[in-house]
Amino acid sequence: MRIIHASLHPYNLKMKRPWITARGSISRREGWLIAVTGDSGITGWGDCAPLQAAGTESLSASGVALEEFVRHLIRGEPDRVHNGLGRLPPAARCGVETALLDLQARSKGVALADLLGGKKRSVVRVNAACGNLEGDVEQCVSAAVESGFKVIKFKVGLLAPEQEAGRLRELARLAGDGIAFRLDANGAWNPQQARCFVMAVEGVNVESIEEPLRQPDATQLEALQALCPYPLALDESLAGSTPASTMGTLSSVRRLVLKPSVLGGPRSTLAWADIARNAGLEVVVTTTLESALGVAMVAQVAATLEADGVHGLATGQWFESDTAALPAIAGGLLPLPKGSGIGLEPLPEMLK
Repeated sequence: MRIIHASLHPYNLKMKRPWITARGSISRREGWLIAVTGDSGITGWGDCAPLQAAGTESLSASGVALEEFVRHLIRGEPDRVHNGLGRLPPAARCGVETALLDLQARSKGVALADLLGGKKRSVVRVNAACGNLEGDVEQCVSAAVESGFKVIKFKVGLLAPEQEAGRLRELARLAGDGIAFRLDANGAWNPQQARCFVMAVEGVNVESIEEPLRQPDATQLEALQALCPYPLALDESLAGSTPASTMGTLSSVRRLVLKPSVLGGPRSTLAWADIARNAGLEVVVTTTLESALGVAMVAQVAATLEADGVHGLATGQWFESDTAALPAIAGGLLPLPKGSGIGLEPLPEMLK
C-alpha cells in the first residue's frame, strides 16, 4: 500500500482547571492530529501531544519534525517510512507510528490491539484521576467511588509530606474500604522526605507511588522499596533511555509506568513491557494528557497487556472539549472503541 496523502491538523484544548504537579502547571494541551491516507482511500490517525515535563521534545521541535516528515511521507512505501521513524523525537514518532499502524489495522479490518498481538479484550481497567491534594478534592473522590473506580490517583509532592499524608488519611476515611490510592510524586522528594511520607501514610491503602525520588538512584530506590508493601514505580526516569541502560535502576522497583508518547510509540512501549515482565515487574500504561485520539491508542496498547492491570486513561474529563468522543467509563472500565484501528475518528470541527 502506498501513502497518497498525509496532513497535520493542529489542536489547542483548554483544561477545565489546571493540571498541577511537582513539575509545574498545565492549563492547555497543544498538539497535532496526523492523517495518512493509503491508495485504498482508507485514512489512519495519530496524535502527537508533546509534553516536556513528562520527557518528550518541545512543541516547536515536534512541529518541525512532523512538517519535515510529512513532506516526505508520500514518497515511500509504508515499510520504508517505518525505517525513518527512529530519527523522529519521541512524541512525533509516536504520532506518526500510530497513524501508520492505524492505517494498517483499518485496512485489515482489525483493531489496533489485534494488530499488536492483543488479548481480544473489550475493556481495560482504569484509575480515576483527581489531580493534586490541594483544594476541594472530596467531591472528586466521592464521584469516583460512586462511579465504581477502585483506584484513585493523586499527584503528591506539592505540600509537606506530613501534610499530604494527613489529607490522604482523611480521604481514605471518606472513600471507605476497597478503594486504593495511586500516588505520583513526579520526582519531588529527596530520600528523607520520601521516607517521611512512606511512614506517614502507613495504614492508608496505597496502591503504588510513582517517581518518589528527585534523583532516582538505584540504591536509594531499593532501600525505599524495602519499606513499602506496595510497588514503587519509574515513569519519567525512563525518558530518553533504553532498557539496557536502566536495567540497574529497574531492579530496584516493582513497577514501570509506560507512556507511548515518551517512549516513541506503541511498538517501543510493548518492547519495554516485555522486558519489564521478563524482569518480574508490573506494567501500567498511561497517557500524557493526550486528546481522545491519543487515549484511544493507549487503550489499545493496554489491551495487549495482562488483564489485571489498572491503567491511567481517565483524563478526558479534564478537557472542556476534545478531538473525538471516547466511550464512557463505567465501573472503572474503559470500553475499547468499536471498529478497526484505534476505533475513533476526529470530530469534523477538528479538521477545519
